[in-house]
Amino acid sequence: MSECAEVGMQAFEAGEGLLTQRKLQNSSQNRKIRFEMGIVITTIEVGDLQGRNSRRVEVEVDTGSTYTALPRDMLQALGVQVRRTVASRLADGSEKPVQVGYANVRLEGAELITPVIFAEEGEPSLLGVITLEDALLAVDPVNNELIPVAAKRY
Repeated sequence: MSECAEVGMQAFEAGEGLLTQRKLQNSSQNRKIRFEMGIVITTIEVGDLQGRNSRRVEVEVDTGSTYTALPRDMLQALGVQVRRTVASRLADGSEKPVQVGYANVRLEGAELITPVIFAEEGEPSLLGVITLEDALLAVDPVNNELIPVAAKRY
């Protein structure tokens, strides 16, 4: 094992560097983004399409997930409606049908309408790549943060 790897392993075993927090400033609010061992967790505001109901929810940024997934009971309470059922491939390679609707999402100063999966109880809340890209954000793996990116036009 290299000296660098040994130092990293010692820090890991000592519990150092497992969680850092950064506050990002926004003209309207303070947002907290948390990083746990390479996992980016942020807070979004999600609501119905009419803008009558909304709620803040903590989500894990998952660049391997196409759609954002949020708890079914929360989406239903907000008045988000199921629009279709799609096949979803899970990490183990199996497929599962999931229900999808559309919700208004506020993320890092962007407000957008995005597809959301009605996640079942016990499933994690995830921020998928469609929402991430529509908000013109990307994950910076070096600094473990969400960063603004320019829209591509080819």
